[in-house]
Amino acid sequence: MAAAAAGCSDLTDVMRASSLEHQGPIDALSVSSEALAEFNRWLLVASKRVEYLRQKALEAKRVHAIEDERAAYRRRGAALQQQALEQRSNAAAAERNMMEWKQATASHLKQEAAARKADAQVREQAYQHAMTALHDAVVEGEEMAGQARAAVATHKAAVGSHIRSINRHLEARKDELRAAKEAQARQARNRVREAGMVMVPAEIAAQINGGR
Repeated sequence: MAAAAAGCSDLTDVMRASSLEHQGPIDALSVSSEALAEFNRWLLVASKRVEYLRQKALEAKRVHAIEDERAAYRRRGAALQQQALEQRSNAAAAERNMMEWKQATASHLKQEAAARKADAQVREQAYQHAMTALHDAVVEGEEMAGQARAAVATHKAAVGSHIRSINRHLEARKDELRAAKEAQARQARNRVREAGMVMVPAEIAAQINGGR
């Protein structure tokens, strides 16, 4: 069996593969040709069996290697699949996060737009109220100014009329005083004349007047 395991298929191979110390003396004359032939046949069968077993072992090793390679391939495939699943999961999570961010941003922008619109409406209403109040104040001011102008005109007319009345009264009083002074002056002149006159009889005065 050891010789067959060593690759020997006949006695010649055994002699080449073995040393003299271990193979022992072989006396071909003491062994029959039939025994040698049987030994050669058995050695050939044993060597074939050993070769078959060696081939089976190599085949089993190749199969085991193939199985290992397939297992490694399956493990790599599973790892790649897991990575792909994780990548898809991460991509889906990123897409969800992006969608949520977009929705949140859109909602925030919508709220800001609504707030700006509401603020603009409030400012517009305040502006309209201010313009209405200003217009009312201007109208009221114009009315009050008109009333004031009318009152001033009425007051000026009344004052003018009163002043004219006073002037007329003063002029009339001046005329009365002037007339009184002239009357007093005439009376004084008349008294002076009367005091400087000599009384003559009427006949003489008539003669004097007639002589003129």
